[in-house]
Amino acid sequence: MDYRILSAPLDKVEYLFFSATFKHRTTFYKIAVAEKFTYLETEFRGHYGVLMQSELGTQYYDLYKDEMDEWVCNDPHLQNELVFLIGSQIDQIKE
Repeated sequence: MDYRILSAPLDKVEYLFFSATFKHRTTFYKIAVAEKFTYLETEFRGHYGVLMQSELGTQYYDLYKDEMDEWVCNDPHLQNELVFLIGSQIDQIKE
């Protein structure tokens, strides 16, 4: 997947981790991902705020790894493929 860096408004997150734009199926997304420091909620596994913009509007999500080390989202309506794509990019950057 081809990611390119872009700037995005980050009014809900504190520390920018990465920003990118990508196409999933027929929709283009702009995302900004920021690491959040809420270790008590996530058992030190990492917690990320995701600001996502598309033609459907702008949404904010929380992503984190569960006890099985899989990426999950606080909103069950976000497509699993998108959670996986964003989580995989976080993992790749952290390596």
